[in-house]
Amino acid sequence: MGASSFGSAFGAVDRSTDPEALGEYLDRVRALPAVLAAKRESFALLGAAAGRHLLDLGCGQGEDVQELAQIVGAGGRVVGIDKSEVLIGRARRAAPPELSWIEFRSADANALPFPDASFDGCRADRTIQHVADADVALAELARVTRPGGAIVVSEMLNRLESAGDRPDPIAREVLGRFWSEEERREWIGFLIPPLLQRAGFTEIQLHRQTARLTSFADMVLLLQLRELCDAAVTAQALERADARAWLGNLERDFAEGRIGLESDFFHIRARKP
Repeated sequence: MGASSFGSAFGAVDRSTDPEALGEYLDRVRALPAVLAAKRESFALLGAAAGRHLLDLGCGQGEDVQELAQIVGAGGRVVGIDKSEVLIGRARRAAPPELSWIEFRSADANALPFPDASFDGCRADRTIQHVADADVALAELARVTRPGGAIVVSEMLNRLESAGDRPDPIAREVLGRFWSEEERREWIGFLIPPLLQRAGFTEIQLHRQTARLTSFADMVLLLQLRELCDAAVTAQALERADARAWLGNLERDFAEGRIGLESDFFHIRARKP
């Protein structure tokens, strides 16, 4: 399925068929309590504090930049970078004018438009999995980080757990449309520590948070189950009645504890010597 999968669209938002829908998905996912908690943990690991100069790589629509700006205050600076002009445009429009120390730029992660040692800390939240040359992007983050500064790279992995051991062809068909086998979300976290070391970072630490979703609606949102079912029906890979029945059975099994969704948040923190 490759580039046609839902997840891969975030690597090229402006070329997607509906970039606004991708932005709305980011908004809704960010509001989930587990996701918000993970983001705030990444802020703490970054050392966000008054007067700091911070870079948020892959900032999307800029909500994290706004929150970081409130932490660093007027004596600090927060810059949000995203490849997508659409998302950067939304970020600029949403930024409160009173947070004048915010800046948004559309730029490539592999060629950051900043001098060496520009920032006290840099973060990349669920971004490196979408970057074609992760080693180059991390080397760029090393270049723009000041000596003694921190970097925090965060990734997220969802695990759908089932009490049964029988393969579910409908689940494979639907969930296979979220991520293809070509994408890196399952293994990129294992690659980041050695890449950070190669980029010159030291004191590399892995911090893990696990959250079990208690709301079926949150699971449907996070995995885009209704939209992926619709896509499978449109592609004539699934009958609509079968899709509806599968979702209904999934909701029943979730309520009865036979299936569940755990979200693992991995924060890899390192320091530039």
